[in-house]
Amino acid sequence: MYLKIPFGKQFTCFMMLSALCLTSNAQKLQKQADLKKLKKSQVYKNQKMFDSKTGSTNAKTPIQRQADNAIERAKYEFERLKNPNTNEIPLGIRESEVKFSTGIEINNESLISSRSSQRSSSGFYYNWRNRGPFNVGGRTRALAIDRNNENVILAGGVSGGLWRTENGGQTWRKVTRNFQDPSITTIIQDPRPNKSFTWYYASGERFGSAGAGGALYQGSGVYKSQDGGRTWESLRATTNANVGGFESGFDLINSIAINPTNGDLYVATFDGLYRSQDGGNSFGQVFDGGFDNFTEVSITSTGVIYMTVSSRLSAGENPGFFTSTDGENWTNITPQALLNLAASGYGRTVMGIDPSDEDIVYFLTQFDFNDVELSILHRFNANPEGNEEIWTELTDNLPTDIG
Repeated sequence: MYLKIPFGKQFTCFMMLSALCLTSNAQKLQKQADLKKLKKSQVYKNQKMFDSKTGSTNAKTPIQRQADNAIERAKYEFERLKNPNTNEIPLGIRESEVKFSTGIEINNESLISSRSSQRSSSGFYYNWRNRGPFNVGGRTRALAIDRNNENVILAGGVSGGLWRTENGGQTWRKVTRNFQDPSITTIIQDPRPNKSFTWYYASGERFGSAGAGGALYQGSGVYKSQDGGRTWESLRATTNANVGGFESGFDLINSIAINPTNGDLYVATFDGLYRSQDGGNSFGQVFDGGFDNFTEVSITSTGVIYMTVSSRLSAGENPGFFTSTDGENWTNITPQALLNLAASGYGRTVMGIDPSDEDIVYFLTQFDFNDVELSILHRFNANPEGNEEIWTELTDNLPTDIG
């Protein structure tokens, strides 16, 4: 015995069964995203940056100003919310908060503000207008003057973006957009003939970007302009999608330089030196400076490369001063006076090449002595004559209060 079903109803049943089958095979919705499993090395690096004894600050920072500790933060929040009698967080505490807040009397000003907000969100009118300020660049760390027009100046703030002027600084216009990184640490113009419209800036500062004893500001790599610094685009090879995880050396960049002889772009980061030979489309590490160290780079007009690596923040792979003519083979030129400080550690070293004699390079090094920040100044002579020394220390000529 069987039940005879009219054709129209047969078709309807067939479609319902098909829908059920498709539904059972469909992807299930998730309330939470799948967690990305970090490598053990990455967990160690993140912990070292944020949850070490000093966190993202230096050793001299008082304990009350050191970086946040996730475990201690959880304990603090628990102490704030717990019932002192039961030593537990009450069940339904959020519902109790909402119930209590509904009993608070609303005055006329709050009622008017609430109604205005509702009308604004409904699109009737907007009660708020952005009144600025629109001209705050913050502390300026990067500055460059156009080689072809000295009235064109670009200035980058460590938390205020990149600004450009065409009238020698009388008026400024912000050229970075809201979605682009506001932490500008260094900027450079391509020095080669017919390439002056190409500019690069880098982002991310290790110390000093905030008032919390030198808190870091993670960047988002290197940006490039091909219209004289008017508009900018991110170089994808330098971006890190995992914000907060220091998986890329381009998260914190100290300086960039372009070799005038071949256009190679060098980027000095917090874990070494990187080079691009195709205008920033791809990068390769040419020197390993060790995790969480200061690396700096500078290049002469003839293509001689100078690089420095600190030794204070961590046990760096290769601390010291180096030089190279091809970016691959490096010669250690660290002065003996600095080698004697390697055990105690020295910090960032910036360089200045003498434009009148590029064989002369100045190295200014920061270090700590008995919890006091000091500086050492050295002059390097790449081509000494007669009784001239390769290294000359000029620290006595420095002011005593520059830190």
